Order: sequence, then C-alpha cells, then structure tokens
Amino acid sequence: MSTRTENNRNPVEEVLSNLHKKHPQLFVLLSRLHGITGFVSVLGDDPRIETFRRSHHVDRVTRLTGWLCSQYPSIDREAAILVAVCHEVNRLPFAHNLEKRIDFDQAANLPNYLTKHEIFLQESVVSAITEMLSKNVQGSPEARLAYAADAAGGFIEDPLLAIITLNVPPSFIPRSVMERLGLDFNSPELRERIAELTNLFHTNPSYFVPPFNQLVFEVAVTFLRRYNCRDRLFVEMPDFANMRHALKEDFLKIHVFPINNEAVSQGSRLATEVGLPLMEAYRAEGRDPCINIANHD
Repeated sequence: MSTRTENNRNPVEEVLSNLHKKHPQLFVLLSRLHGITGFVSVLGDDPRIETFRRSHHVDRVTRLTGWLCSQYPSIDREAAILVAVCHEVNRLPFAHNLEKRIDFDQAANLPNYLTKHEIFLQESVVSAITEMLSKNVQGSPEARLAYAADAAGGFIEDPLLAIITLNVPPSFIPRSVMERLGLDFNSPELRERIAELTNLFHTNPSYFVPPFNQLVFEVAVTFLRRYNCRDRLFVEMPDFANMRHALKEDFLKIHVFPINNEAVSQGSRLATEVGLPLMEAYRAEGRDPCINIANHD
C-alpha cells in the first residue's frame, strides 16, 4: 500500500493555483462546501463536522485525479482537475441524505447553477462535469478520468469511514468486497492505522483528515493500479458495471448507507422537515428550489 513518495511528485497544487487565478469567483463559490457535510450530516456546533466536510471528499477526488493524469499523460490535466474540483459545486446541504429524497438531479441542475452565479467555464468543461455526474463512461476523457477517481475514492472512503467513525466492525464488510477493494484487515499496519484514526476521530477531529486522506489515497492508488489498463480506465472496462453493482448496490446501499444516512443522519426526517418545506416555499415564490436550497446554509 506504500505510495507516499508518489504524492511528492503530484503537481495538483500547481494546477489548483493556476485555476484559482483564472476562476477566483468559482473558488469563492466552492468554499460553501466547507460548511456542507457528506457521509454523515452534522448540525450545529459539533466538532465532528470537521471530519465530514464535503470539501474533504472533493480534495480526495482531486488528488486521485491528479495521480491518474500522471498515468494517462495524453489527458488534459488542468481540465480533468477542474472537473474534479467542480463535481460537487452545486451539492445540496446534507448531500445525499437530502438529495435522493427530493429527486434532485445534480447533473441537470449544474449548468443553470453556474450561470446563476456568473461562473462561465468553457462549454467543454461544463459538459465534462455533467458527464461525470451522469456517470457517462462514454463521455470526454477528462470526465471519464475524474469519474474513475470519484468512483475509486467513494468505494474505499465509505467503508473506512463506517469502520473508523461509526464503530462498524471490519467483519461487517464481506470478504468478497474486501478482496475487490484491496483492504486486508489482517494486516498489522492497516489495523494500527485504523486504531490511530479512530482515536483521532474521538479525541481530536481537527487532526483526523490529513492521515485519513492519505490512507484513502494509498488504498485507492493500489485499487486503480490493479484494475486500470495502460490504455483504459477501469470505469471503461466491460466488467465495471458488475463491479459497481457489487460494491455500490449490493454492499454500500444495502448495508452501509442505512447506517450513516438513516440511523445516524436521519435522512428521512431531514427531507420531511427541511428539504420539502424549503422546496415548497421557494416554488411558491417563483424561485428555482434547487438553486435556492443549494445556497441555503
């Protein structure tokens, strides 16, 4: 799992610095993701919000996108990283805990959301972001690469977050899933790192994110090395649909998401008491409910 030295050669920060200069208003808009939680929805003055900020997920996907660009140098690095950076820009508060219960179509909403906020990106970039959000494996190379980073990161970060932050035992994860992901919980190194991260989460959440991001990056790079080919990303492989179904539909959606989205975050209550009333209020005022909910903190 050791890929620590590879990160030293990752030019993501340089690309992000250039993008900041080109699109300053975009990054002002993206800063709202620092106040939106993802895997677990947290309300109020709670130190756990630092662990679950949606911006951390974006950082992980962006870093993996940069690494993938080093493996596929023909792909436009800056465009791919811009796609990764923007793929959550119009994420609603409480993320999936709210969105799936109000039939929010993030891909369809994205172009209007950017225009509403006077963010004018190249048409090809906007198209690539919507392709990524639509999970279009026939889209542009940049969209496919960013989607591969998002898929790999998501497959890995959610089980790890469940174990580390929700006290789910490693045995909860089927052996077939562990083998696909490359997670060996018999490894003393992995057990030690999980124990350290669990302690940080409970005692000092502000120090939790960097080592957790590093662990996700290392496991995801191993995963991507295993399943990518020289000329094809794993999301372009014929078996990807079966892999995604086994990891997302058969495992995460059935076993993990009911814990983090419902038992912990009370997603149904969020939709009933927050999301739907807001949508009705905005519709009554003649305003686009999804754009306005996305601006509601």
